[in-house]
Amino acid sequence: MAAVPLIIDRILGRNGADPPQALPVDMAAEVLNADFYDGSLCRKRGGSADVTLNGFNASSRVQALGRYLPSDDETAAELHAVESAALTTMQRLAAGTTWATYTLANAIQADSTEVSMVSFNGKFFQAYNSSVNRLHVYPSAGGTHRRVGIAKPAAPAAPTEAAGAVTDVRQYAVAFIDQTGNRRSNLSAKTASVTLAAEQATVTMPTAPGDGETHWELYVYSDDDNFALGYLIATTLVATTTSVDNNASLAAFTTAPPESGQNTPPPSAKYLLTDGTHLLGAGAWETSAGDSLTPSVRMVWWTPALGTTTTDGDDERVSDTTDIKTYLYVDAGITGIGGPLQGNIYVFGYRHVWKMIPTGQAANAYDRITLRTDIGCIRHQTICIGEDEEGRPALYWLSHIGPYRTGASGIQYLGRDVEDIWANINLAATGVVAWGLFYPDKHQVWWFIATGASQNDPDTRIIFDCRLGRVTEIRNIRAVRYGWANHDGRATEARCGVLFANTLGATMSRDLKPYVGRIGTGVSGAVIWKEDTGTDDAGTNFQAYAITKAYALQQGQNMAC
Repeated sequence: MAAVPLIIDRILGRNGADPPQALPVDMAAEVLNADFYDGSLCRKRGGSADVTLNGFNASSRVQALGRYLPSDDETAAELHAVESAALTTMQRLAAGTTWATYTLANAIQADSTEVSMVSFNGKFFQAYNSSVNRLHVYPSAGGTHRRVGIAKPAAPAAPTEAAGAVTDVRQYAVAFIDQTGNRRSNLSAKTASVTLAAEQATVTMPTAPGDGETHWELYVYSDDDNFALGYLIATTLVATTTSVDNNASLAAFTTAPPESGQNTPPPSAKYLLTDGTHLLGAGAWETSAGDSLTPSVRMVWWTPALGTTTTDGDDERVSDTTDIKTYLYVDAGITGIGGPLQGNIYVFGYRHVWKMIPTGQAANAYDRITLRTDIGCIRHQTICIGEDEEGRPALYWLSHIGPYRTGASGIQYLGRDVEDIWANINLAATGVVAWGLFYPDKHQVWWFIATGASQNDPDTRIIFDCRLGRVTEIRNIRAVRYGWANHDGRATEARCGVLFANTLGATMSRDLKPYVGRIGTGVSGAVIWKEDTGTDDAGTNFQAYAITKAYALQQGQNMAC
């Protein structure tokens, strides 16, 4: 009798949770160093290539990576890198293949793997543990790193008096502005009253905060209305430290001072996000208010919508006025923030998920609802926006029990097929426990995780093919199944990553590849690899294979793939 082949022509994912003999025919017991982007079975994953580095510290590791768009031109993108041994500077790759160092306005104090970076409105905002309760920004291509916003000035000293035209009782306050960037500080406290009898008053500028201010504004108040209304009477370059009030009448002045709290600098958040209209921050590194809001690990804040004003730097301020407070609190410490997804923002604690729903009202921009109190997110850097099997937007993240997503079908657990891998994750890793990204060209979510009790940085990569995952029932357990692969080797040993141009040069290519900050085997200094390129890991070969389900062959039957 002729042999009857057992044909295996389709594998749609690994399944490490169920017994090999109980797997569906289109699942494998293991898929290692392969994925399902192309081919009826699977294909060997792409390799990795070294990115040329210059100027990095010899003993550094790359701790965080970010992609910055200075303009609407994708080919002008920049790659920014944080080094472990250089906490006063960052590295920048722009318009070529040569890196340049720029100095931070305030050094990173600790936790350099936790730097969060977001490109918004042509600026590159950076949240990190510094010595001040302020957010930081790289303001333009080739610009000078600085703190976000302008700090509130101290009250001016008592004015000096000389013969002049004013007979009145007056008080004075000042604000600093940046005329090139349309930014303004909160208003200072007022001076004590000064009685002028045919005199003029000379006001001395208080100490400038050093936040990129170019001018200072002088506001005057009169006892004619019990000092209730103020008027802008002078705008002066910061190089000129005095301004004179010799205005007998204030009738010609019509510009009122900013409302108290209107131009508060954003605080030192842990996590950043943008929805394209607002910059959002969550969590806190600091414990005292300093120049900003009183920090809290339970706070989410946001900037006013772009275009709210034309003078006050809407991307560099939060509002803390009587009527408009652009912040809210959740009821547990925040571990991450994600979105936007259908206009909503998702905020995570370690065992909490909250949804912030926009109201369209400036005075109360978001309503907050609690979605879960049993699972949350283990790290902000594991959150990414991707898609589901129908191409609809979905938000992915890692919880303490494994991967989840939310989208058109609500919150869904994804991790049944990788529970064997997840059982070995080191949630107490002292380096980086996990991070992830969505790779649109391959419709994949990549998560790098630290496995093994003594493993303190990622050494494994689990890959989820968004096109293949779907709700199905296997052995009476209904969940999102399929789409998973498992990767090992040097390409998985990385602390951070970001999508960046496939081809580096004077103009950066528009197609994007994952770039990772390497750690682990063979790494003695700063190393960045471009992933999904070539057939080996920067010269190191790796093996790829699939282990099928267990088959009971019949007499005379053989296997064919």
